Amino acid sequence: MVERFRKKGTTYCQHRDRKRGTVAGLGGKKRRTNGSQKTSQENPMEQLAFTDESVGLDGLIDDDSIEQLKSFCRGEIAAVETYRQAIAATNEEWVAQELQRNLASHEARVTVLRRRIEELGGDAPESSGPWGAFAKVVEGTAVALGGPKAALSALAEGEDHGLNDYRNDLEELDSESHVLVRDVILPQQVSTLRTLADLKRLVA
Repeated sequence: MVERFRKKGTTYCQHRDRKRGTVAGLGGKKRRTNGSQKTSQENPMEQLAFTDESVGLDGLIDDDSIEQLKSFCRGEIAAVETYRQAIAATNEEWVAQELQRNLASHEARVTVLRRRIEELGGDAPESSGPWGAFAKVVEGTAVALGGPKAALSALAEGEDHGLNDYRNDLEELDSESHVLVRDVILPQQVSTLRTLADLKRLVA
């Protein structure tokens, strides 16, 4: 496979076979790292340890992977912004509590993705960009015109969009980032989408 790499501002091409890396401390399971066994904390996105195959001894870094991670991170920042907007607009305390759990999950993902981008030598995004602005307009309109159920539907559409992005672009990542998204972030995305689906059924 031909991949583009960056070293000191210069782009190179290099043939490389993708291999699946390993991550220590994911999802409460024991993973092998440097011959030892470690157990994760309750939060599967805390204390991630990487044995990075994407950055070799020659200092070459996978530019494509960094850009894809940035795209994922901007999507998560957009989710954080729209959840905060929805929570501020709801009058139902129990709904706000469920949305707060989803918000916390997205905030944790932003932290993990930013850390990974920086580990690869990239600059992590600080804002959601144009997509985030659009998502906030959609959510605000749903809240103003359609009430709680419309607001939840708008959030669910955003969650579904995010899930499809992760699934469709997973193979664009380097091996270690692939494991991170597949084993940690994707299950969290599925969980927040299911929470919204349940909320939509319960809200009149």
